[in-house]
Amino acid sequence: KFHCSGKVMSGPETTAFCVTIGLITIPSALFLGFVCPGLVHRNAGFMWVPLLTLVGVVTMVASLTICHASDPGIIPRKPAPVKTPPKIRNIPIPGSNSIERLRYCDTCHFYRSSRTHHCSDCNNCVEGFDHHCPWVGNCIAARNYRYFFCFLLSTSLTLAMVFGISCYYFILIKDDSSNNLGETIANSPVALGLMIYCGVVFLPVVCLLSYHINIISSGQTTKEEVKRIHEDSVNPYDHGCLLNWKYTLCGQRKPSLLPDLTEIVFRSSWCQDQEEEPSENRSLMGSSPPDEVAIEMDVVGPSPPPYETDHVTEEVSVSPLKSPTSSFPSLRSPTSSSNPVSDEAPTI
Repeated sequence: KFHCSGKVMSGPETTAFCVTIGLITIPSALFLGFVCPGLVHRNAGFMWVPLLTLVGVVTMVASLTICHASDPGIIPRKPAPVKTPPKIRNIPIPGSNSIERLRYCDTCHFYRSSRTHHCSDCNNCVEGFDHHCPWVGNCIAARNYRYFFCFLLSTSLTLAMVFGISCYYFILIKDDSSNNLGETIANSPVALGLMIYCGVVFLPVVCLLSYHINIISSGQTTKEEVKRIHEDSVNPYDHGCLLNWKYTLCGQRKPSLLPDLTEIVFRSSWCQDQEEEPSENRSLMGSSPPDEVAIEMDVVGPSPPPYETDHVTEEVSVSPLKSPTSSFPSLRSPTSSSNPVSDEAPTI
């Protein structure tokens, strides 16, 4: 999806992205509005808690937004060839004895490299494809993978901090309430809710973070690891643990292959205005080509259906007014193969 006349793009699942933003900002606002003031009031040394929370929230929202609104590495489609090429093409890799296997994409009409895959959700071929994340609402690939990892890392750290601080604040309220659990819950329901929420969300997020730490260290993508592509062969993208981290997070970001979208959007809107202008002029003139054809056909043909079965109308061939989509059964084209017109029929 493109916004602001093509200046900003986003993934196809905008609703999922907005839900994820809400799952981040709403608990953070509750934590900053209810837990942090009471904690700082009891001990001014905890002033760093709201500041660090704001840093975590800004980092999460910024990395998620960039990941959602950036081009993951979409390769523009090519025109369909006249003859469909072979599905597989083997190309030798220079400087080695190995062969790279390229697969032809029937939708985008080009041969994909080993790390380029067609995303069924976005319906595009993406270079360096890792996976499609529904929570981000976009593909995760070579151009936005570092922001996705930053989002996972900042989310895990912020969840752990909010859970620990909320638990500490809940214990302080419990001590003030003479260890009365019911009174403690009544005095700090937000802290208890944040403890439950962070505990439930933290486990899957930290597991996903651990998984990506593992595949980055081994030089793989999610698709390669799930399909076990390099299980029985040497991974040409594995340069060692340290270099894999360097290339993934600090390597040079490839430029986008998409064209200038602002020019395309402007051109399409200009063409649309040009197409709408003649129709408006015809409506102001009060006539249109289909009406003229219908009037001419009414002269030589019977009235609109239902037709009278007893009335016999002589078939007339009018060559300038042939219409293959005409709905009048009494008119027959002189070139028709099914019901040819008799030679005795007069011709005008």
